[in-house]
Amino acid sequence: MEFSLASLTLAVGITGSADAHYRFSSLIAGGQTTTAYQYVRQNSNYNSPASVGSNDLRCNTGANTGGSTQTYPVTASTQVRFKMDQAIYHVGPSPVHISKAPSTAPNYDGSGGWAKIYQIAPTTTSSEITWNTENKDTFAFTLPSSLAAGEHLLGIEHIALHSMPAQFYSSYAQFEVPGKISFPSGININICYPVLTSYSMPGPAVWSG
Repeated sequence: MEFSLASLTLAVGITGSADAHYRFSSLIAGGQTTTAYQYVRQNSNYNSPASVGSNDLRCNTGANTGGSTQTYPVTASTQVRFKMDQAIYHVGPSPVHISKAPSTAPNYDGSGGWAKIYQIAPTTTSSEITWNTENKDTFAFTLPSSLAAGEHLLGIEHIALHSMPAQFYSSYAQFEVPGKISFPSGININICYPVLTSYSMPGPAVWSG
């Protein structure tokens, strides 16, 4: 399933600026944490992009190209693991998206189609909501089995809902093999009152491959 950046970001709302608190900086491969930004593009901003109309939502500020970032070799159905520089301590969901580069991943600006392949949604009951991303610093998920050969960008994001507009903490790794989705970025909601009894994840359903 594909979707456009414009259609997904309209739900988030207003333009703003927010302090960055944590980043998805490394991969975990073969049981070892890779060097920070070895395979993950390093953005240049301290503030998270909060303008829903900004192209910075594609790959984060200063990360429209890969620069010296290396491309990690994978196969379809491989488990991918991201490691953060510190644990998440704001509430909000985490979607993961993938986009196939027209040629090489380092030269790709993320302007093509994106597909959601994984998400961490909250757990809700009639009286409370539990945000399953809180205090996490490691994220693991499996790539779809039908991913096409080629080079891809893989984006992981945490949408922090403690303020309005929502804050977007995202990082983009370069992989050799994966395939298609432009991505969502959050929903502005009041998480304090009234008590949430349900929550709808932004964007389409997760692509099963």
